[in-house]
Amino acid sequence: MSYRNVTHLLATVKGGDGRVQRFRVRTHDLSSSGLGFLHGTFIYPGANVQLVLNHCVHGPTYHDAVVRRCDHCQRHVHRIGVEFDKPIEPEMYLLADSSNPTSD
Repeated sequence: MSYRNVTHLLATVKGGDGRVQRFRVRTHDLSSSGLGFLHGTFIYPGANVQLVLNHCVHGPTYHDAVVRRCDHCQRHVHRIGVEFDKPIEPEMYLLADSSNPTSD
């Protein structure tokens, strides 16, 4: 389902070289098994990511996921698809406050 009411999401990518990158991304869809978002650079499929989603009761919650696809859209825009390690209930996030999670 479309997931644009929360316009930014904090994501952490753990690279194969051990480096950790944190960034905000624009989301575009959400399901019980994963999330799609737009990002300015390529992320290798198989990369581990941690996402912060706003839960309607618990507030910001952390979710581990794996990048399953990265498609180049145009210029510096890539559409990333991630699969959660554990399923979620999307309805609990669609009703959440659309305020942005804070970064470290």
